[in-house]
Amino acid sequence: MFIKEGMSKHIHSFLLLITIVVFIAHYFLPEKRILLDPLANKSVYSLYGYIDPQQGQSSYWLDESKNLWACNYKPEHLYGCGSSIEWNERLKDAKDFSKFEALELKLKYVGSAKRLRLSLRSYNKAYSEQGVAETNKHMYVLLPTSEIAENKVRVKLSEFSVSKWWVLENSIPRKWASPEFNNITSLGVEVAEHGDQIVQVERVELVGKWVETEAILYILILFWMIVFLVDGAFRFYQVYQSSQLGMVRVKELLSQQQNLEVERQYLRSIAKKDPLTGVYNRSGLESQLNAFFGEDIKRKYVAVMIMDLDHFKAINDCYGHDFGDAVLKAFASSMSKSIRETDIFARWGGEEFILIGDLDSKESIKELAEKLREATVATPVESKPRFKFTVSIGVAISRENENFTEVFKRADSAMFKAKKNGRNRVEYEL
Repeated sequence: MFIKEGMSKHIHSFLLLITIVVFIAHYFLPEKRILLDPLANKSVYSLYGYIDPQQGQSSYWLDESKNLWACNYKPEHLYGCGSSIEWNERLKDAKDFSKFEALELKLKYVGSAKRLRLSLRSYNKAYSEQGVAETNKHMYVLLPTSEIAENKVRVKLSEFSVSKWWVLENSIPRKWASPEFNNITSLGVEVAEHGDQIVQVERVELVGKWVETEAILYILILFWMIVFLVDGAFRFYQVYQSSQLGMVRVKELLSQQQNLEVERQYLRSIAKKDPLTGVYNRSGLESQLNAFFGEDIKRKYVAVMIMDLDHFKAINDCYGHDFGDAVLKAFASSMSKSIRETDIFARWGGEEFILIGDLDSKESIKELAEKLREATVATPVESKPRFKFTVSIGVAISRENENFTEVFKRADSAMFKAKKNGRNRVEYEL
């Protein structure tokens, strides 16, 4: 059963509404969050700083269990200090940040510095040496301390840059000099300015979307491609079914047309044939006249013979109309067998028949007329084989520029002359 066009539009409208709802709803999904720290037995805290031969290391733990540390970064120190959360004791513990958008940190900071440095290390066997942390890619972002609102700060991964010193120190090719987040081995918070400072990293989370907007768009595009494909296939099927039904209908119409043509030919045929004798009737004869009396037809001798059965009224009165019909059929059959295929033989009406033909000479026309008269005398009637009947024949031969009507009148006159002169004879109007 075909789906109506209106119903198809309703389905498309419903699917479009669902598409809009899904696209808008994905913005209201809760964020995807992964806790990176604290994770029991999964993270390793590391504290580093400049080691002064007289005063010792510039960084020290205040409470290692809470990742709380202090840094005394003096101008004479060659580098600052910081702490890191490391997952690289075994490479299988490295973290994949690539499916997230940002890092969210809960920090506490006390000090005069305007900026802290947030760093990431990424392992890649193309340039990293296993067990040597310095060969892992160093990426960083400078974090203004003024942005640490309510001890929380969010940093987008897209803000990270690869440290130039790491690229130069490790002779890294340009193709590896871009940030990578799929195999992170450590996350560090570093002091970037001089002074006494206290830092605590209480919590680190990866933040992202459960489904990216691009993925939603791809899914919706794929969904609508499938919808249009199915719709197109269904419409093609409908068109195909319609075409098949159309072909069946066309075949039916062609069959009907052929039947009508056969019937028309049959009706045309019977319209031109006498139903009793099977020979041409007057209409059939007239349809053939052009072959002998057409303007472009030139024949030497065209003969018109009018044949009238003798005493036919008496035959009907004496033997009945059924026998009279049998006589007519016997006569028509005998004449049809005696004439040529090129001759036209027809029942003109009642017991009167007409023959039109062309011959080479007047003598041959006379011979044909006499032959037909004799054949009539010898014609048996099926119900009374010994019964004999005769015919009177009037013959006229066409003259130059003479039409059928004119020749017919002369032949008819000759036939009446044959009747008057005793019947069972041939008279001529040559």
